[in-house]
Parts: sequence; structure tokens; C-alpha cells
Amino acid sequence: MEKKRVSEPLSLESPVEEVLRFLFASSLRHVFLKGTQGSSLLGKEELISFMETKDCSIKIEEILTQPSKHSQNAFSRVQKLNPSEKILFLKPTESSVIKAEDVSYQKGVSLPSWWDAPFPLLTVMEGKIVLNKKAQELWDNIEDTLTEKLPSLPDKDVILSCTGPSGTEYQLFSKQISPAIFFIEDISDEVPIAQNMAWWAGIGKTLTTFLEAEGVQITSSKKKKKLKGKGHLLPCRWEEELLGYINLLFEESTLGKK
Repeated sequence: MEKKRVSEPLSLESPVEEVLRFLFASSLRHVFLKGTQGSSLLGKEELISFMETKDCSIKIEEILTQPSKHSQNAFSRVQKLNPSEKILFLKPTESSVIKAEDVSYQKGVSLPSWWDAPFPLLTVMEGKIVLNKKAQELWDNIEDTLTEKLPSLPDKDVILSCTGPSGTEYQLFSKQISPAIFFIEDISDEVPIAQNMAWWAGIGKTLTTFLEAEGVQITSSKKKKKLKGKGHLLPCRWEEELLGYINLLFEESTLGKK
């Protein structure tokens, strides 16, 4: 991991204007803030906008206390940068210039070498959901919504419901593939089908319980066969596919019931 100490004594205690001056002088585009109150990735333009509304001599760590989108999912924002891009990394008492791909090491996070494989993955860092690059391509800007649903790593496979920025609702199946990494699959189309099947299964169970209580014998068979007594032989279909037959056999005591 390439890491270069900054000659100027910069840290989170430094004024915003000094940090911005260093970024311009060093031809750097971004600064990553890592403090006890959280983390944030900011570009030079964002720092300029911050200075326009605040005292330019304010300590840069004050940004971490602001309710801003820049402080949310900082690690995910870093992943969208070119991995070889150099950024200014500020800690409470020191600073360094590192590559974007090395930020995870500075955060004390150990990610597998296959984290950027071409399939969607999820983990949790600093109490926030983090998606790998492939997951971000498929479901951009859903980390905050997912964090509300799943503030910590689950200990089993789970289905996550979330809403994207455009209002699109997703049903994501999260399957654990290592102690801290989950594979994500979009099952949004399958969930309504499963719910419909569950609904009809519930109806069938309710009717079965009711009819049995009325004295009706209910059996099933794969093939059509003659009933031994009074009753009905009903074909059972699902989406036009014949699954078998339901045999309803009425006892003598039920024949006169309405």
C-alpha cells in the first residue's frame, strides 16, 4: 500500500481553507476525513461550497458534525473513484496522501481480494451498509435505505425491502458467503409470485379445514380415478398446468346439508 506523509502539518484540526489550499497546490481532487464522529469524502467544489456558508477558518472536522449527504456512506463514494487516484487522508492528529483503493486499510476494514468481483456484494462498515462496485451499478444510492433496514450484519440469510431514489421498490435476497460478506440477488419479480402462491395455499388450507369439519373426506391423486361413493373429482391446475386431482367424498350425514 503506497502511503505518503504530508509535509504540511495537516489534520482534522486544520482550517478548511488550509486543506483546500493544499488540495489545489498538490493537484488533488478529494479529501477523506476519518474522525471519531464518522467519515466523509469531499471534493474541492464541496469544500468551496462549505466555505461559502461557514467561516473559512473553521476546523475541517466540523464537517463531520453537519447533517450532510457528504458524510453518508463515505466508503461507497470512494469506491466510485479511480482506484489509483490519490487523495488527502486526514485523521485527528495526522495526514497522508494515499490511493483511493487503500482507504479501506486506513479504516481498519479487511475486505477480501474478490470484493470487486463482477457480482453484487454487501457488508457493513461503521454501522452503514456498503455495496461493492457491481452492486452500486445495479442499485445506486440505496445504501442509506438499506442501513435503516439492516443496521448490523445479520447472522443468517435475509430478504431486504428498500426504495431507490426514483421510488422503485426492491426486494433483495441477501445470502451470506463469508463471515462479513453477503451476496445480493434481486428477487423483486419473484416476491409477488411467492405471495400469490402463499395466498392460494392459505385459501386451500382454510377450505380443507372447513370441509373436513363438515364431514367431507379430502384426498388427492395424480391421476383421474373413480370415486367410491358420492362426491366430486376436481382437476387441480396452476397456470393452466394440470397438477392432479382433488377428491371430495361426502359422508351420508353431509348429503342433506345445505
